Order: sequence, then structure tokens, then C-alpha cells
Amino acid sequence: LAGTYLKPDVFRVVVGGDELSANHRVTQHVDCMDKFKRDAALLELLKKYHKSQDCKNRCLIFVLYKREATVVLNNLLAKGFNAGAIHGDKAQADRTAALEKFKTGEVPLLIATDVAARGLDIPQVEYVLNYSFPLTVEDYVHRIGRTGRAGSTGIACSFFSEKESYKIGLLEDYLDRTIEGELLPDASVLNESVYSPKMSTIQIDGGKKQKVRAGDILGALTGDKTISGSEVGKIQLSDNWAYVAVSRKFAKLAYKKLSDGKLKGRKFRVRLL
Repeated sequence: LAGTYLKPDVFRVVVGGDELSANHRVTQHVDCMDKFKRDAALLELLKKYHKSQDCKNRCLIFVLYKREATVVLNNLLAKGFNAGAIHGDKAQADRTAALEKFKTGEVPLLIATDVAARGLDIPQVEYVLNYSFPLTVEDYVHRIGRTGRAGSTGIACSFFSEKESYKIGLLEDYLDRTIEGELLPDASVLNESVYSPKMSTIQIDGGKKQKVRAGDILGALTGDKTISGSEVGKIQLSDNWAYVAVSRKFAKLAYKKLSDGKLKGRKFRVRLL
């Protein structure tokens, strides 16, 4: 089975009445390999899905353990990928920052443990990659349910070792289907350049409770016409902070505008993440 994965198909999964995949179109791939080959396979798949410099795809990479998250993160950073991680050892502020950078597209790859990802609202995830195969079928469904939302399509790729073959049998029984093989991407994709995101993320220590609105932030950035509205991306408001995505080439100027200027007649502390 080495070097093969599930033949693409589209289907829906329902667990306990919760239609996690209802109206989703998710192409699911499963690949059996020695665990020491997962890092190379991960790079092949990421290069395949992030080979375009205009690519805005977000990929959520699941692992079982916090230590795995750190290892995968360091490997991807060493290869030039923009990646972040959320797990139990991360401070809440660091988790929030990593998640917001993922949402804005500044960091298109986010490594997460199941516990850290539970209950998180992460829209527009084009790909889910199970670096470690989940412990249960239910966890598998929860993971792949992160992609293919709101009528869009998604892709879920999963790695498993020969010792975990019984899990594929359980998955076959659950889905009532036979899992067949297909070749992995050609190794030549490793020569592709790494996708470089076009946006940077700025955090403002003021939010809904301080009456800050998205229009206030947009106005502060674009009011003097030195930054156009097309250079400003998603604005996310929480109770006591806000995040705004800005084109990388205007990130320092945007930071200065928000640091030196005022929102709702007062200054707020600003950070360029």
C-alpha cells in the first residue's frame, strides 16, 4: 500500500445525528506509509496544493500530540512555509494570534491537535491534512468536517501506518465503501516554489466593548488615500480586540497609522503579528 491513497470520491457522513458533512463536497484521500516517510509526503502534498503564488488556500494539519505539532511546525518553517500551531502548551494569546493569522491568510498552514481545535470557528478551510490518523472514526469525521463548508468543495488527506490498517477497516465499515489506492503526487512538485502570503495581520487592543467598528478601522487606514481599500483584507472584531489583514507592502505604514492615530477618539495599543 505504500505510496497510494484513496481514489477521489464525494460523499456525506453523519455522526450521531449531527450532519457535520451535510451539503459538503469533500474529496477524501487516505495514504498508507511508514511513519518516517510522512514528512516527505506532507511536503509533496503541500507543494501540490500551494504551487501557485496567487494561491489563497488554507490547510488545517491535524496531529495527535503536542510534541508532533512542534516537530511538524519546525519542519515546515525550515522549508520556508508560513505556518502556525495551536495546542495545549500554547498560551491562549498565542493560540488566538495564530488562529487570526490563519483566518486572514497570512499564515495559510495551521497545525492543530484535536483538543485545541474543538469548537473553533475556522471558515474557508480548503484542505484538511491528517498527519496523524485520528483515534476514532468520530474524530475523523470532525476533522474532515472543517473543510467543504457553505456549499464549497474541500479535500481531506490522511496518513496512516501499516499498524493502523485496522482503522481503515473501521472507516470502510462506517462509510460502507471499499478504500482503493491511487498514486501520490510526483516528487517533482518538491521543486515548486513555496507560496508566500500577500497579507500581514495587525492586532488592535480594542473591540466591540470599546465601540470599535470595522468601518472605523478601515477609515483609519484608507482616509488619507495612501492605502486603498483593496489593500485591506478581513477585519475580525472580538469583545476587547480586533484583527485586520493588510497587504504586506503596506503593513508598516498601516501599523504606523493605527499606532499614531485614534479610533473612537482614543488611542489603542497595536501589534504587527
